[in-house]
Amino acid sequence: MNKSPRRADLPVLSLRACAALLSQLFSCLMKRTGHYLLIYDIAEDRTRYTIAKIAEGYGIRVQRSALECKLTRGMKERLWRELEGVVLGSGDGIRLYSVASGKMHHLGVSPLADPQDEAHHAVIL
Repeated sequence: MNKSPRRADLPVLSLRACAALLSQLFSCLMKRTGHYLLIYDIAEDRTRYTIAKIAEGYGIRVQRSALECKLTRGMKERLWRELEGVVLGSGDGIRLYSVASGKMHHLGVSPLADPQDEAHHAVIL
């Protein structure tokens, strides 16, 4: 029969060791998040308000229709599912850019420029 360890048998960590352990844990968790830019262009006020309320739960507004988000994979998927549930008008659009990878997810109208046209290229640093 195994006995649970007594308090005296448990290892004691110094404050410095605890801080180092927490720092390593925080670093691991931070590596699992990505930086995103959420941009929307919505014509109808009610729909725009709905999108804004959803988006504000995931990021920080940097302009009226743009938010910076720090998301885990699960948060990104949950955000996208919530946004997909909103009925968009014919000219409305929502874009979620991964700042680190340059990948883009999009809902609605997407007038993408010709990739050969250098005038439409942008660099995100």
